Amino acid sequence: MIINSLIRYFSGSVTFQAENGFIERLINLCAENSLPLWDFHRTDTGFQAVCRAGDYKRIKGFSRKVNVDVSLVGKKGFFFQAGKYRRRWGLFAGLAASLLFLFFSQCFVWEIEVVGNERISSQLILKELEALGVRRFAFIPGIDFRMKKQEALLAMPQLSWLVINQNGCRLQVEVTERQTPPLIQESDPCDIIAARTGQIKYMDVYNGEKQVEVNYTVKEGDVIVRGVYQLESGQIIVSHAAAKVIAEVQFDKSLSLDMEQLSKEYTGETKTRFCLDLFSLRLPLYLASRMPGSWDAAGQTYHLTIGKQELPIGLYTITYRFYEKKSDAISLEEARQVLKESFDQYEAQLKGTVILERQTSETLQNGVLTRTVRYRAEQDIARESPVNP
Repeated sequence: MIINSLIRYFSGSVTFQAENGFIERLINLCAENSLPLWDFHRTDTGFQAVCRAGDYKRIKGFSRKVNVDVSLVGKKGFFFQAGKYRRRWGLFAGLAASLLFLFFSQCFVWEIEVVGNERISSQLILKELEALGVRRFAFIPGIDFRMKKQEALLAMPQLSWLVINQNGCRLQVEVTERQTPPLIQESDPCDIIAARTGQIKYMDVYNGEKQVEVNYTVKEGDVIVRGVYQLESGQIIVSHAAAKVIAEVQFDKSLSLDMEQLSKEYTGETKTRFCLDLFSLRLPLYLASRMPGSWDAAGQTYHLTIGKQELPIGLYTITYRFYEKKSDAISLEEARQVLKESFDQYEAQLKGTVILERQTSETLQNGVLTRTVRYRAEQDIARESPVNP
């Protein structure tokens, strides 16, 4: 019923009165030509009914054929109501301006929310994003969210993951903070635990009570030297354990390389868009649309100046340089050489580690070469772990 009422309201309806003549024949003609009538009731001289606004003219024509006098009683509907204001141009101009404002407002960022952060403040994250161009009132089609994500992670090394989700005019920034081991003061009690699984080859305990001996095999997380322990006299010692524990360990490292490398080949085609810059609020001077193809964008602001005084008003230009993605395939030998150099850099970072043996394996799948090296090495596996006395 509600849907029918809405349809009738927007399509419009007419209330009319029929008198004299062959009224029954007029009703039959309406039924034969599928002209619905409702709210039908008799009057002293005929009947009164309601029809669709578009059908009234046809009913009027039928009434002449059967000598029935049809007169208009009332009109109802959206367009009839709107017709009363047809001379009020200011109202329509305001409505058009409001619709235009709503349309263009969808192209700007109105709110940014940061979720997932605990130690890092939302204000710091928003400040770094603002420096990268992701701010309130920023023009959404001009933001490459994938690129901004990478730039934000480089600018904030304390984050391990970041993604920008767009929901209309609202941005939600989800972050994951990088886990860092707690700093332990020398006065704080702590144990020495195994950082890796391995067989102990040498151990030098500087402070604390050792729990294992040389040639013992320990698992990752096992306590090697305890900082809180009890003497035979019953006295409890609370100390900051310290030790050097050299163990023979095994661990794997895998690196992959896509042999189908993609590079950019610029076509030489450029396109420039202009925005009006008012107090860092950039109003586009063009219709909002997604730039086709692949491109790099660079923005520059030209401020108005009076003498040597720079005004916060100017013109902001966005220059797009178009390019095509070109595939540069490398040979198997070149890929192996690249992976070898990468492993050399990785091993150079393993300070204090003596590599005893390497076992190398390779797989090539879908154009991706993966090299895995299993190391057998000797390294210091001692790691401090805080304890509550």
